[in-house]
Amino acid sequence: MTTKTIQIPEDVVKDIQKKNADVTVCMQTLDDLVNAHYTDEDTTFFDSPVIAKLRDKASEAQIAFDNAKNALVEKYIPDEDRKSAREWDLSYGSGILTYAVKE
Repeated sequence: MTTKTIQIPEDVVKDIQKKNADVTVCMQTLDDLVNAHYTDEDTTFFDSPVIAKLRDKASEAQIAFDNAKNALVEKYIPDEDRKSAREWDLSYGSGILTYAVKE
């Protein structure tokens, strides 16, 4: 395996980081609400419009994050490397995309 790195533009990194944060916030909020009402005898809260809307937002956020990650790979990892790239990581702090390719 060979490790390669690519510098990703700051605006692209920030966009992906924001999409990741959106997913995290939605999932954490859902988790907090479920934990707060876990012992409720009346379970109708779990079928409430609030929970449904939050689940929808979480799904939309996850799709946006996944699409952004796929676009990143398509745009910045060269075709010849993309076929054999097994793992990749984007450092939000440095903007460095690191990936490993099979030799």
